[in-house]
Amino acid sequence: MRRDRRRAFETLLVSRAGIPLRWAMAMLLLACGGGGGGSGDVSGGASVTVSWDAVVGDPTLAGYRLYYGTAPRIYLQPLGHGLDVGDVTTHQIGGLAGDTTYYFAVTAYDRANNESEFSSEVIKVLP
Repeated sequence: MRRDRRRAFETLLVSRAGIPLRWAMAMLLLACGGGGGGSGDVSGGASVTVSWDAVVGDPTLAGYRLYYGTAPRIYLQPLGHGLDVGDVTTHQIGGLAGDTTYYFAVTAYDRANNESEFSSEVIKVLP
């Protein structure tokens, strides 16, 4: 039953070009940059700013969840429990370890808490 709801949610959300959400999300994550020591770095570790394209055209879109980890497609947050960043399309993550490779992905969710598939992954190697 959950799979059917997810499929219905993916069909509802479309990009400006009319692409179903599962494809729009695959193109979602655009930029990952950053470094350590900036003013947004409150915990003493490195920080990374992640940005992505907004999913448009669906009034039920509630926001985005950001996921990250140190192995491809293995995130520190379980599905449904990513960093809820609301409806913004940029988020800074602080407290990251240096000399580590991080993998980032984003999902979109609606007001009923249905969550899309993961976006494509962006990799950032911190010095």
